Amino acid sequence: MRVSSFPAVSQLVVNPSDERHLALRANFGLLTTRDGGQSWNWTCEAALGYANIEPPLAVLSSGTLLLGLPTGVRVGDASGCRFTNAAGIEQRNVVDLSGERALAGAALAISVNLEAQSSQVWESTDDGATWAPLGEPLTAFTALTVDAAKTDANTLYVSGTDRMGAARGVLLASKDHGRSWRSLAVPDTNNVTQPYIAALDPQDADTVYVRMTGVPGRLLVTHDAGESFVTALTLPSPVEAFAVSPDGATLMAGSVNDGLFRGSAKTLEFERLSCEGLSSLSWSSAGLVGCGSQTSNGFGLGRSQDEGQSFDVFLDLLCLNGSSECGTRTPSSNEKPSRRNGSCGAPSTPAVLSLRCWR
Repeated sequence: MRVSSFPAVSQLVVNPSDERHLALRANFGLLTTRDGGQSWNWTCEAALGYANIEPPLAVLSSGTLLLGLPTGVRVGDASGCRFTNAAGIEQRNVVDLSGERALAGAALAISVNLEAQSSQVWESTDDGATWAPLGEPLTAFTALTVDAAKTDANTLYVSGTDRMGAARGVLLASKDHGRSWRSLAVPDTNNVTQPYIAALDPQDADTVYVRMTGVPGRLLVTHDAGESFVTALTLPSPVEAFAVSPDGATLMAGSVNDGLFRGSAKTLEFERLSCEGLSSLSWSSAGLVGCGSQTSNGFGLGRSQDEGQSFDVFLDLLCLNGSSECGTRTPSSNEKPSRRNGSCGAPSTPAVLSLRCWR
């Protein structure tokens, strides 16, 4: 049973074909909006098919929602109401997934077999309904993240730890859509310091940003598909939040403890914008959105229209819809307590969300 904690959010994904459609992972389930954040609907963990985890999340151009679970992939409709198990990938420990923005209806997933110390890339070409292995298993390798280039359908990346001999972080790069992979060492990695793909450049398939676990926190970048890396940013704490502007020119990075930093993709020179950090960032033409803390940031989600210089409240976790359009069987709130500190706005403001779920 999960110990009670204050409501928090940790990953926001935007529909690549409809920026008014967003999905937000929380420690109490999934929040979705189809109207650019004017209203949000909540689906609890029980209806999503998991408990006490925060799974990787993706949204495809069709509006399909994907969740990576220890038991496979769950597929949801755009409303976030109805979720089913995907076929072909059952009983796989899926640690990450990503839409393939260069191929309509396509998505990638990566699963890990801890006992065999191997990983497998999977692909779906029917909006996540069915999956098949993409290439051979990656032996002696524990995957962490997977992503696909926006500008080249054949360029794919996987990050993780190579288990051949001493553990080291590597970036696997494929230029033939997963038929073969090149293993490229990420510098200064070990069992503690491991590489996670933070983002791919939206304009250049060979440019990959990698954030490192461990301390000090480092953000690396490669401009040659992993052949070489340079350090873009070093922080006292691990880099948690990162995003690239839609034109690829501006970088935003930071951590909850160290604040928010803005830099140039060309010069890799960063300036500190705020001492208050964010746990996750997402950047589209609709603006820069960050996952914050109600206690320290004053919002669950904040949105910036000035490249991180300031953030307005985009989502107040204390002012969420208490009901859903999913019908009587869909989990929804069964309490509507009043907000203690201030009001949520006009009388039309949605009711406060109760973190309970009809069974």
